[in-house]
Formats: sequence, C-alpha cells, structure tokens
Amino acid sequence: MRHWLLALAFIACQSVSTPPAKTTSPGSAPAAAGREYRHTAPQIVHAAEGKAVELRPGTPHIARAVRVGDGVTVEVLDWGGRGPALVLLAGLGNSAHIFDDLASSLVDRWHVLGVSRRGFGASTAAESGYDIPRLGSDILCVLDQLELGRAIFVGHSIAGEELTWLGSQHGDRVLGLVYLDAAYDRLALREHRPPPTPEPPATPADLGSPVEYAAYMSRGMGMPIPLDEVEVGFTFDGEGRFVGSATNPRIIQQIAEAVRVPDYAQLEAPTLALYAQADHWTADYAAFTAREREKFARALPSASVRTIPHAKHYLFLSHRAEVVRELRAFLSDLEPP
Repeated sequence: MRHWLLALAFIACQSVSTPPAKTTSPGSAPAAAGREYRHTAPQIVHAAEGKAVELRPGTPHIARAVRVGDGVTVEVLDWGGRGPALVLLAGLGNSAHIFDDLASSLVDRWHVLGVSRRGFGASTAAESGYDIPRLGSDILCVLDQLELGRAIFVGHSIAGEELTWLGSQHGDRVLGLVYLDAAYDRLALREHRPPPTPEPPATPADLGSPVEYAAYMSRGMGMPIPLDEVEVGFTFDGEGRFVGSATNPRIIQQIAEAVRVPDYAQLEAPTLALYAQADHWTADYAAFTAREREKFARALPSASVRTIPHAKHYLFLSHRAEVVRELRAFLSDLEPP
C-alpha cells in the first residue's frame, strides 16, 4: 500500500483522487486564476511504534483552480510568503499537498506555491497532455495566470523532467532550479530499480480513517505524512474507512513513457541537486546513484551537488532539517527578480 512513498515514484507510483471540499474564500488572486479555496488547518501526521498519533499543524494555504487550456485546470496551492516566487513540483503520483510541511520553512523569505500536475490532486484528469513539454507548459500557464514573470522551481523525483525542460527551453522564466532526488536518467533507472522497504500488514484499525492510515504509513516509513496528501491519494468510504489507491494507471503509464535522457548541459540558471542515500539500498543501486551524481556534475559543472546520508527518496520528509538547510543556503544566494 505504501509503495507510493517508495522509490517507485521515479517511474510509477500511486495516483490521487479528488480532495475533500474546502471552505470558499474570496481571496485576491487575478480573475483568471479561477476558483479559490482557503485551507486553514492542514495536518502533518507523526507516528512511531508504541506512541500515540500526533497531529502537528502545517502551513495554511489557498488552493486555486488555474485554467491551462483545453478545458483543463490544475490545482495551485499558495502558502503565502514574501519575496521571489518559489514553485514546488511533486513527484509522480503525488499532489502539491506532499509539501504541506516543507512550505512552512520557506515562507519567511519566498512566496511559496505548489502545482499539482494534470491528472493528480484536484487537477483535471485529462485524456491527454502527459508528455513533458505539455506538462511544462501547464506550469508556464500557471505563472502567466498568476502574473508571475520568473520563479525558482523545486521539483521532487520525476518532476526533474519538468525542471530540465523549463531550464533548457524557457530559461528566461527560471531564477533557479532545485532537484530533490530528481536528477536521474529515468530510462537507465528502469534497469536499476531501488530496493523496496519491507511493508508490515495493515490492521483493521490502521484502515479505519485517513488519520489512522496516515499514521500507519508514518510508522512504516519513519517519516511524517501530510494528511491532505493521504486524503487525495487514496479513497475512503462514507464512514472514512480505507478502500484503496486512487491510481489511474493510464495516466501513470503516459507520463512514464514520456521520460527522455536528460540534457543538463543546456541549463544556465543556478542549480542545486540533492540526492538521497538510503541505508537499505543494494550495492547495485547505490553504485547507480553514484554514477548519476557524477554524470550530473560533469554535465553541469556550475551546479551544486549534495548528498543527504541516510535519507529516503522522500528526503524532504525523512530528513527535513537537512534539506531545509541546503535549500536556504542555496536560495539565499539567488538574486531577486
């Protein structure tokens, strides 16, 4: 069940369904930004074996449905903040809600937004448009609709495809790029799958509600889980009991088939690549990731390349403090627009 939080997110991962209704708020976005909702109390679920479930507050945010063309809207979360726009892009299978915790460490100096790509979260599950240029163009449409000229883009996992496309094809819109365990050749990755983490069976209590299921995931993965992400990533019945994944295999397959060998040499914006280094990796996979780091550094000598020891693929959840420290050090050196 929890493999959406494993490295399968590099190629294929869990999808997400329509989120629960939120309270309408007038807001002040441009009219073109579409519907707007305010979510004032996102929750981050912490749990450990033998301990009570703990719910900590995430960062309040506004959610907007932004039209990107052809009857398609994408969900944009706005956590607020002042300064240059910083856009968070989720990995395959996740919505922007996966960053509900990370955003709180960035809003003091940056205007933090998140985009749920088409097919995930509250974004339209369109029949087509899952090639990388179209997905990247959706992000540019968001910038245009929100009247943002340039932005810093921070992408996790397969969002590295969109980062590379944005940086190489539309560098004039990019202030900086941050790859969160995202700078990989995903065609080569198909031959070097990361080892799965053992998954204990869920008990009936674990499946009793979104909070309990999030706690089950948090215990098993050893990292806090944003509750909103669980609520949009899985289906629950009328009484709140877990039903199953909301994965759309067709969309997952289309995006997975769209990946290409990355060309980092065309990137001109300041770039940071953070790589996870999990303890449970096999020797083969550890050697593969080391080769990928070296390839990236050779292709883009100006980039900063860092490794987070003991971190998991969702390094911004498993090792939040270390990731935030690297992010803030890198972002603080960027010139404002």
